[in-house]
Amino acid sequence: MDEFSTELIAQLEDALRHPIRQQLLLQQREKLQEIINHGFVRRWLFEQTYQTQNSAWAKKARLLIVRILQSSNQIWRGGSSSVLPEYYEEALTRTWEWFSNNLESYDPERASFVSWFNHHLKWRIIDVQREMTQAQQRREHPFVTESGEVIDPLEIVPAPDADRWQETIHIWLELVQNDDVLHSCRMRNAPHVNGQDLLTQILQKLHELGEFSWEAIAQTYDVDPSSLKKFCRIRCFPRFRKLWAE
Repeated sequence: MDEFSTELIAQLEDALRHPIRQQLLLQQREKLQEIINHGFVRRWLFEQTYQTQNSAWAKKARLLIVRILQSSNQIWRGGSSSVLPEYYEEALTRTWEWFSNNLESYDPERASFVSWFNHHLKWRIIDVQREMTQAQQRREHPFVTESGEVIDPLEIVPAPDADRWQETIHIWLELVQNDDVLHSCRMRNAPHVNGQDLLTQILQKLHELGEFSWEAIAQTYDVDPSSLKKFCRIRCFPRFRKLWAE
């Protein structure tokens, strides 16, 4: 360990022991940048977060990492006019929660704390933007059942958690493929279309591509896309939701 590393680690130790010295350190952005960019130093700080013999010290180290990120002015701010403030703020909140819950999976050899945080923040922004856009579209286009009841599609199918997307899709596929009720659920004017096969196709497309096209799936059955969509939302999704709830 060189003299520069020794000095930085000594300052971090002081910051962990003395709140006032920590505040002084957090005001020095150039020093924070040195800590963030120095692989050996950030590895030392990360190692302090899992000191099982001193849980109070480990907790202080985790909190100091968060404060260093917040004070460094290196958190990505959006960088584009297309990133609306409401998208960014929601994604930032989710990323802080994710960061706090998953710090043990961080690898100091691969990236700095800031790079790791910003990488996930950008993905969370994409997730939030997609979710909010789809939610708005669905609210603007509710559909009506045969009994005249207006149903919000958001209430029919739960959105998979972003961090467990693949696992969730596999669980849903198993539920659908083992349900006889969905197999016997068929379109009135196209009995060759059953709910089990239809939902399986939709889930497989979501698994492979992250999205699906009503038009493309309707073409495989040689039926009208709007009729297929209505059948799925009114007959199949409610059953699917019941399976998921059980």
